[in-house]
Amino acid sequence: YKYIATGDPVTFRQTPEPGEDEMHGRSLIAEYYKKQDLLVMIKKAVIWQGEDTYASERIEWDRKAGIIRAGDLSSRGKRVHITLFPDEETE
Repeated sequence: YKYIATGDPVTFRQTPEPGEDEMHGRSLIAEYYKKQDLLVMIKKAVIWQGEDTYASERIEWDRKAGIIRAGDLSSRGKRVHITLFPDEETE
């Protein structure tokens, strides 16, 4: 199955694992592929968790594998913005 949502914007939030920061996202179009457990955010897409942020015209979140992909092969000349903050080390 494929679910499609459109909005100004479409938003989501989810806690991936107990104790982890919530994952948030927004875009103008969202497609969810149930069998693959894949969320695709399209047009003005932003996904963030804690201080880490991904922004692009297309972002894929493979929830099963825990992988985020930003951009696509046809996005030549378009930018992907990623801001990652290292985990604080405890002594």
